[in-house]
Amino acid sequence: MSCRIGSSVPCYRGCGAGANEFVDAHVQQQLTNLQGRVLDLRNRPTFREVETELHTLETEMNTVVNNPDHRREFQSKNSSYHRLAGEVKATFTQLHDYLHQNSDKLKAEKKWIELGFSEEWLKADPASVHFIANTGAIYSILTLKNSPDLLDPEPLLSLENGQISVLVKEWDESEYVPIQEFQKRVRYEERDDIFIDNEGKHGWNMTQWGFVPKGRFEGFEAFAQITPEALKTVVDHGKTFWSPEQQKDRNGNERNCVIQVTANFKSRMGLPRTGWAKNAIETFNHIGIRVIDPNGKVYSFGYEMTDENNRATFKSFKTFCGSANALGAWPDFDVLRPFEDCNVTTAAISEEGFNKVKKFIEENKGCRFNSIKQNCAKHVSLACKEVDIDIPIYQDAFEYLGGALPSLSQIPVIGKPLSWVAKVVSCVARAIFKVIQFITPEIIKLPFRAVWKSCKTVAGSLLALILGANKMKPRDPTDPRNQEDVIDPARMSSFSKVFRSWKDLFNPDISRVASSKKVMDWQRAQRTNAVHHAGVGSRLCIVPPAQAV
Repeated sequence: MSCRIGSSVPCYRGCGAGANEFVDAHVQQQLTNLQGRVLDLRNRPTFREVETELHTLETEMNTVVNNPDHRREFQSKNSSYHRLAGEVKATFTQLHDYLHQNSDKLKAEKKWIELGFSEEWLKADPASVHFIANTGAIYSILTLKNSPDLLDPEPLLSLENGQISVLVKEWDESEYVPIQEFQKRVRYEERDDIFIDNEGKHGWNMTQWGFVPKGRFEGFEAFAQITPEALKTVVDHGKTFWSPEQQKDRNGNERNCVIQVTANFKSRMGLPRTGWAKNAIETFNHIGIRVIDPNGKVYSFGYEMTDENNRATFKSFKTFCGSANALGAWPDFDVLRPFEDCNVTTAAISEEGFNKVKKFIEENKGCRFNSIKQNCAKHVSLACKEVDIDIPIYQDAFEYLGGALPSLSQIPVIGKPLSWVAKVVSCVARAIFKVIQFITPEIIKLPFRAVWKSCKTVAGSLLALILGANKMKPRDPTDPRNQEDVIDPARMSSFSKVFRSWKDLFNPDISRVASSKKVMDWQRAQRTNAVHHAGVGSRLCIVPPAQAV
């Protein structure tokens, strides 16, 4: 009896007829079944399911191929086997390409689940999830959802008839609008993280009351409101910022409002916020400001640059000290993002003080931004000065950059011994210098001090120049404050660039840096500074933790 070509019966006779056919029908069935299941993945409702099941099927495929009983099929010259195995592998490749082509949607689905939103909602309306999860609004929704002290909060999202709807407030009326309908009216521009009316009339912004028809860079509005109980707690806490003699402001007004300086700590630039990178993260950290009125309405502010200006200044270290235009955004982007720790320093202020700070912010909504001279640290310090709060922010360039380097004690293994040796050397050197200073006549010390000061000024200015202090992005010609101005530490200034003349080499102000780290050092020294840990995730950190009150 000879073998039949195409027979599904295994051949053990080794005759030539079966050389190009399957010698194991079970292997053929497994490969065919895998191919069908892979092709069926395109019918799954979400890309996340496709990716998960594809990985499972790849594991099964590897099991089939690497099975010792089947491996001989790969080593044989069985063309039918190799053809089907190749077809199955090609199907896997096609699915991977399919996922790659829809990577933004897959990323949105993963973010949605990672942030704790419902998988049931994702399966019901994946298209709406793709839109909302790939925008900055997803973090606003999460933060407001996780904040327990808001007055009469309503869910910002709802699931109705298999569609996810978002709360929209226009003309004091709120309603849930299906996201796919909302997209017909509003578009999202990822580069600048903004929502814009499709007709280009105005922007949109997410608040506690839903989407409102006013953009993040338009005006300065409240984005949330806390309960009367929460307001009383935070005002009482803020009063302890002041001495007993300062429980009223300088004009005798009651302190019934609040100002807060905020700093979110998290890993940035791919660096961890602990260990050797801690100093660098804190040196370049963002600082924001928040004010609360007598009714508990919360206003938050921070500077942002458009994508074009951001790339012009922060694209490399050669332009780090370059100047560009910045816009004031409400709320500050950083207070609505996930964090590891959040520092919040609270001070109670009067309603008059609240109005002063609000006016200052409104008058300086747009500014000439420079990372060392006119940045968020300077803006926060000037806003606080409106209510008699002084925050020291300036340090010289070498102190600024030195503060970004790791402390010796933070270096793994050898850090602590090196730190001890450095302290000993420092103590000995300090003692020697004191002796030299004591025995040296003043007439000799004076010229040495002058030369040292001049050398330090020139070196600092050269360092700023190397880092791009002579670079700029042209200013907005429509800005009425577009005149060339001095860089005044006492006010927000309008200027083209920091380094404008060779004479600036000898200007000691060039290398003085407005430092975020100095603000954070000031925060830690205040008795009303509270540290909020991430815990359940992103949330507004307005009311201090119980242990801080």
